[in-house]
Amino acid sequence: MTQPKPIVEKAVQLLANHPRCVSAAVPDTDGRQYSFVLRSPSSTPWDAEVALIPFVIS
Repeated sequence: MTQPKPIVEKAVQLLANHPRCVSAAVPDTDGRQYSFVLRSPSSTPWDAEVALIPFVIS
């Protein structure tokens, strides 16, 4: 069975390093939710709050 921790860490890293990411928050105390703010590429930019909520289905 694949361990979820490395997959979650990679997803967090990819989102945090995305060129449109303007903010990457520290995860909640249990590491169950990661928050990001991504900015649109439009001429009048707007921000979208994105939450990564990983879970394992077994």
